[in-house]
Amino acid sequence: MIFMRLLRWLLGYVEFEIRGGFAERFFNLCIQNGFGLWDFKRRSDLGERVFTARVRAKAYRWLRDPVHRTGVRIRLRKKAGLPFIMHRYRKRSGILIGAAIFFGILAILSQFVWSIEIKGNVSLTEQELLDALEKVGVYAGMLKSRLDIDKSELKMALEVEELSWIALNLHGTSLTVEVRERRLPPDMVPDNIPCNIYASQNAIIREMEVYAGWPKVKVGDTVAIGDLLVSGKEELPPVMVSSGAENVPQQKPRTTHARAKIIGETVRTTRIEVPFTQTIQTKTDEAKIYRKITLFNITIPLWFGEMDTQPAEVSEKTDRLRLFGVTLPLSIKTIARTPVQEETIYLTENEAKLSAEKMLEEFEKENLSIVTLVDKKIQPATMQDRYVIYAQYICEEEIGYEEQLSD
Repeated sequence: MIFMRLLRWLLGYVEFEIRGGFAERFFNLCIQNGFGLWDFKRRSDLGERVFTARVRAKAYRWLRDPVHRTGVRIRLRKKAGLPFIMHRYRKRSGILIGAAIFFGILAILSQFVWSIEIKGNVSLTEQELLDALEKVGVYAGMLKSRLDIDKSELKMALEVEELSWIALNLHGTSLTVEVRERRLPPDMVPDNIPCNIYASQNAIIREMEVYAGWPKVKVGDTVAIGDLLVSGKEELPPVMVSSGAENVPQQKPRTTHARAKIIGETVRTTRIEVPFTQTIQTKTDEAKIYRKITLFNITIPLWFGEMDTQPAEVSEKTDRLRLFGVTLPLSIKTIARTPVQEETIYLTENEAKLSAEKMLEEFEKENLSIVTLVDKKIQPATMQDRYVIYAQYICEEEIGYEEQLSD
């Protein structure tokens, strides 16, 4: 789109309006003759339909035949583009020379990749992908002739394991990188592969429903992590051969993909400590702002002297400049450093208690949201230099996990 606008401006174009006659037939004739109209607009002027359109400057005189055949009236409204500017300043050679130099520089710059735009990323950040692209030799400011799209796509697929698909598309001086992240399958054995079910935690079996396979435990049994709960391989009783020397299986055992719902009673514990004496950081001054410009791979700091190295809270923000929706190879990084000073504070027993209770509440939200809580025991304790909470939770949860049968 930007290239077309630039091309039309370089060739020159005019804007005109159409009144009366058969305007629709006029447009059809123009299209059939390849006159290339664009930017059609329609308005009403005192009840009369008025259309506006644009066409290349040289093609404007070709409109006489469609005008004559359809009975419309056209009127020139605007002239735009390089030819009209050059005609206006034809006696000022300095301007023409400057324009020639400008377009010469523009032609040189058009041989480089100006910007890289990332599309389709979800968990991967734009900066992570840009860093990976740079590792494989793709970066803003490189010559387009050095860009091997096929090889770069292959290298990126090997460099970033999280990608399942990647495509590099070069449009003028802009490189668009479209990615699709890999969807990691759940940690389960495919249905067509025989497997066992093992215990993921120490537990007491409270509920057990076996849909496929041969159970090795029953309700009320105590199991440890890694114990076999349901076997995917049938265990046949041995039979005696005539010699009586060995026990051999009667037949080949069957195998299946074990399936079961196994609920176990588990115990979870935590210990939370809040010291009465704590060291915190407090802001001592306003944030100091540092900025630097990056053009292609060249970074220019916009401050004088050395950056402050005192203890500080640091935040960074990178703004990439855009023009007509295209990301330019120019970015501004803003670094904010807020000076901090360490300070020792002393908590009362009640303050430490409230802090510990809040931390315990956060622990429960993060760790107990997917289990059924059966019982909870909380034991607070005040020590010489800290407040401590011991917590024990009796839970019921699914404890089985699948593992493929070994050969």
